Amino acid sequence: GLGVVHRSRGNLESAIRYDERSLSIFRELGDQHEVGRALNNLALNYQQAGDFRRAGILLEEALHGYTEWLDVQGAVLENLGEIAVRQGNFAAARSYLLQLVEISDRRTDLPGITTAWSGLADVYRSMGEYSSAEDAYVKLLAAAAVLRNRNTEAMALLQRAALRESTGRKEMALSDLARGMAIVDGIDEPQTRAHYLLAITRVRGDCSSNEGSARLSEALEIGRRYQDHELLWQIQDRFGWCAVGSKDTARAEQAFRAAVEQVELLRVLSAGDEQTGLAFPVADMVQPYLGLMDVQLRQGQTEQALLTAERAKARLLLDMMRRGNAAAQSVLTREEREEEQHLSESVTRLDRRIASLPIGESRRAAEMEWDSAQLRLVAYREDLYNKHPGLSVQRGDIPALRLESLTRMLPSRSAAVEFVVGADELYVFVLTVTSDRRSQVEVKRIPWKRQDVAREVREFRRLLATRSLGYSDVAARLYRRIFDPVASQLSSKDELILVPDGALWELPFQALRMPDGAHLIERRAVSYAPSLTYLQERQGKPRQTTSNQLLAVGNPTGANIPHAEREARELPQVYSGGASKALTGAQATKAAWLEAAPNYRVLHVATHGVLNSSNPMYSWLSFAQTRGADDVLEAREVLGLDLRADIAILSACESARGEVSAGEGMRGMSWAFLAAGVSTTVVSQWAVDSASTTQLMLEFHRNLQRSGGKASAMRSAALSLMKMPQFRHPFYWAAFVTIGDPQ
Repeated sequence: GLGVVHRSRGNLESAIRYDERSLSIFRELGDQHEVGRALNNLALNYQQAGDFRRAGILLEEALHGYTEWLDVQGAVLENLGEIAVRQGNFAAARSYLLQLVEISDRRTDLPGITTAWSGLADVYRSMGEYSSAEDAYVKLLAAAAVLRNRNTEAMALLQRAALRESTGRKEMALSDLARGMAIVDGIDEPQTRAHYLLAITRVRGDCSSNEGSARLSEALEIGRRYQDHELLWQIQDRFGWCAVGSKDTARAEQAFRAAVEQVELLRVLSAGDEQTGLAFPVADMVQPYLGLMDVQLRQGQTEQALLTAERAKARLLLDMMRRGNAAAQSVLTREEREEEQHLSESVTRLDRRIASLPIGESRRAAEMEWDSAQLRLVAYREDLYNKHPGLSVQRGDIPALRLESLTRMLPSRSAAVEFVVGADELYVFVLTVTSDRRSQVEVKRIPWKRQDVAREVREFRRLLATRSLGYSDVAARLYRRIFDPVASQLSSKDELILVPDGALWELPFQALRMPDGAHLIERRAVSYAPSLTYLQERQGKPRQTTSNQLLAVGNPTGANIPHAEREARELPQVYSGGASKALTGAQATKAAWLEAAPNYRVLHVATHGVLNSSNPMYSWLSFAQTRGADDVLEAREVLGLDLRADIAILSACESARGEVSAGEGMRGMSWAFLAAGVSTTVVSQWAVDSASTTQLMLEFHRNLQRSGGKASAMRSAALSLMKMPQFRHPFYWAAFVTIGDPQ
């Protein structure tokens, strides 16, 4: 119908209108089969727009209300599975896809069976259930063979080879690749062939040999011919690491720069396209940046290496928001959105056209036209960013770090410490300012495998979560490992601005124990930042102000957090010189908060929530339940707000699905508030005892009123709490972290 046409063109508002009309008509006619299909179609629009909650409600209605129509059930289960994967809820995705297998078997629907087992293989891999993933690949290959779908067979073998390689079964991986390559040789799929050539070279580790080099060169030629930017960065990245292995630094740097250029090009082609829900394999896509950083360090280019590390963090932030379909376009007019989309589509169209042209004059002319179109798109986005100052931050598209501007904002008694977790090493960059205001950047490389970093951090958090007294030895060991190599650079510093990476986002640095037995926070104020580039971007930006002081939310109806209600009611008494407001119980609705929040300087939200580490922009906070209204505020929704607050405190959050750790989710929720205009966020790293939280928060707000900086206010509040015998353990006082501007 017309809804499908408009959805295929990306015009979701019109698609929703037509699909709602179709649904209404079929309900009036009593055509239950078409009602089920219409619900699924309407849900697809919201799914494409990233509104997974609304899409899920429609799909669940179709799933449970129209069970007699197996074709509807199959389509609905497939979409529910995809939504669950996007939200990082792999257990739910597994359940939906197993139901899809059952229904597809009943219908003898081989394409449906293939779709289900393909999805299940990915889900099992994501859950670490490798044996089940192997079984799923066996069933997927069997279904593809019956369908005689050779390309599906080839891709399944390629993916299973990657699984087997990652679990140390190199010979089995090579067997899959040989079997798949035999299939590829019989079908006309050059890009699939290129992926096989790349995978064979990676698994064999023979890129320095003539045969391995020839494989990569052939794959590179295919990537260039088809303008396959994702394939091109992977090939150049492999060339780079091969050159590192052969100690050819110049060749390695050239290859890594070429890989980074392709990754950045993907960013240009996709920026502003929030509706597509584009999701890059970000953990892989930062590898060229890390390779380039490593090469720069080998050449003694420490400052350049730090700038490259910052580019990698910008890449991570951008991907985090894209996976959440973050609502960053609300500030644009309809004409601006349409013009940007038009320019972006022109670049994409020319990109595809080049891929279809043979090498020659016509292709060179198309490439020149593509260059011009890309320049027009970049220039238009620069105009948008100038006209709407918050837009670049909302999109994560922040200008590159300039050390000289960062130096101006860093007090002489402070140090910025940026971490990069590599495959086998932890890189620790320390940025300080000399007495004559010159920047100094030093770096230490600490042998520490990525998986070991994650394991040791998880163990430390487990000890804190269980209030174990055995945490102390681990806290001291972690401090020695991380900070002893940079002790001389930090010896005279009173404040640390930490920029974690990977699993270190889950590490409560403030609870580490120094050589004298004191916790880090007892000696220094500690704050966190998503990147140094962010601090630079926020520094000196004109801010809208408001005379209203505090907006506090506590214990919304349904939350059952009595201490949080006391917290919200007592906080307005701390503030003077401006209006303050507390929303509790039934008054603490999402709508009431959204209306009031832009008009307050301090935002305090004490409620339940979920910090989603798999897809951080779908982290959420709960508000009072009201009939017919959404009671959940997602991070991606916050991102589109225009807030004027100096600080937002998110109190009493719980981590996702009972996990102790939620580092990425914490970063997603805090980044959303920062990008919406808030200078600083205070977020809990784990679910904390309500009574201690209330005590800590009241003291923190009192300290804020005495000035001296937000990080210092949190330090003083933590020190006050740890003096109380019942709250001496770090579980009670180390959960809350200050992210953003520490002053």
